[in-house]
Amino acid sequence: MPNNMNYYFGYGILREPTIVNEILGYTPKYHGAILENYDLGYQIIDQIQKKPGKILEKLWGIGFKAYTIRAGKGIVAGVIWELTETDIEFMKRWEFVGS
Repeated sequence: MPNNMNYYFGYGILREPTIVNEILGYTPKYHGAILENYDLGYQIIDQIQKKPGKILEKLWGIGFKAYTIRAGKGIVAGVIWELTETDIEFMKRWEFVGS
């Protein structure tokens, strides 16, 4: 793998190639993965950062729940994406990292 590639664990909607293609404009290489010692949970609107929370509430209503993962005793199924630094920046914007 080239040095400028990164591994990104996608779960929930971000394990779907069609969604990642919409975000990045292409479908990167990927393979199935399991994250051990984590549980899949969800956040309600009040637990989501202010800026993305307002957008999600406007689109989906106050009852919207977003998947999240947390340390636990289970497993979370997903995929490992091979992403460039530019891809990572697109994913950060999609996820509102730093907002």
